[in-house]
Amino acid sequence: MNINFTNHSRSRMQQRGISKTAVEHIIKHGDCHFDGHGGKIYFIKKKDRDYQTSDLPKSKFESIKKQLNGYVVISEDSDVVITVGHKYKRRRK
Repeated sequence: MNINFTNHSRSRMQQRGISKTAVEHIIKHGDCHFDGHGGKIYFIKKKDRDYQTSDLPKSKFESIKKQLNGYVVISEDSDVVITVGHKYKRRRK
């Protein structure tokens, strides 16, 4: 998967301890919602975080499991990761 990152998103990934593998997994297997400001928010629901997918080995999945409570914001038009973070509150529809 070819994902482009802004400098801001790289620094947030480092500050918040979210790896590139976790970001790719969230984008590939997460739900997508539009934020209303030209971005798409990807996240994995709490009940779906424990299910391992076949594209990652078990050891790799276990190493990123704690990072899957995060979210990824991607630009709607250019598919560039804007920022990443940890979800603390429930997203309302």
